Amino acid sequence: MVHPSIAWLFAATLAFTIHDVVARESKTATELFNVDFTNDYNGGCAYAGQTEIDTELEEAYNILSVGIGLVDEFDSVDEARRLLTAFFGNPNANQRAQLKTKYQTVQNFLKNGQTFNGEKAYLFCNSNWLTRQRVADTVLDANGRRIFNDPPQDTQPLTIRELQKRDNLVGYTYWWTSRMNAYLALPGSSPKTYCDRDARNKGVTTEPIALGRPYIPHHSITICPNGFENRWRRRNTAAVTPVAANAVTARSQSIGSLYPTAMTLLHEIFHLVLGNANTFVDPGTGYEEYGVGAMLQLTADQALRNPESMALVAVAYDITTATYVFGSDAIEFHTGYATQG
Repeated sequence: MVHPSIAWLFAATLAFTIHDVVARESKTATELFNVDFTNDYNGGCAYAGQTEIDTELEEAYNILSVGIGLVDEFDSVDEARRLLTAFFGNPNANQRAQLKTKYQTVQNFLKNGQTFNGEKAYLFCNSNWLTRQRVADTVLDANGRRIFNDPPQDTQPLTIRELQKRDNLVGYTYWWTSRMNAYLALPGSSPKTYCDRDARNKGVTTEPIALGRPYIPHHSITICPNGFENRWRRRNTAAVTPVAANAVTARSQSIGSLYPTAMTLLHEIFHLVLGNANTFVDPGTGYEEYGVGAMLQLTADQALRNPESMALVAVAYDITTATYVFGSDAIEFHTGYATQG
């Protein structure tokens, strides 16, 4: 069925298209982050390229604009209401307001920039900016010099093992970064960095721990090579093949298969700007949900803490507005897959 309000989608599509052509809204990667485009070592982003990442940042800004419009149209556009009801458990007015505020907060970062602990966050395009430390290795300070146990009386250098005990981080693996001359302490004993540990890993956001030096004092986003899958898929360019309404088949096209490349970076920027403590479904375990089917089962409060949910509905509505042909049924994703009619 075509609802009268669907005409808004046609107008919105035209508005977004004109908006994209006329002006750039997001700051560039070098304006927002400490990032190195000269090589691929130490987390460098040469292989991705500044043009690509700048494009993804602009696309993320525009996707957030669509998300804001999605929330605003909840009461007047059937397609908006169905999508948000499906992925946010029929959110009430307060919950919808929270979602809109989150979109606006992240969008403000992209437009105006923000410092964290007085400095821009770091953006890495691989986790090779980290070097694993052995427990017998000597601890270094911010200038790369050895730290001693209790200078000047004690002439024995402080070891990683002793640092673990001192800061009650026994069982953590320590990683050194020459980009910041500091340590990242991660739970567990895996000898592999985040991007190498699991081929499915796409990105991660790290924050300083409260202990201060010699631990990293800065926030960072790491986008793994896998995070640039389907490169370089622009928003609204994936081929959409919807099935008839209620015609669910094993080959139905999931919204997850239509994500633009910018999805991973946008997801991590939610973590960066809103804070990891506010962007995990379960902050105690760091649990968050990526599966489309599982996201459909989240409550509104859970979805509001899940970056993938917030990014997904904006991307889905972006495709709905971009593919709409006046006088026909819109392509929707409230089922989790492309459906029409």
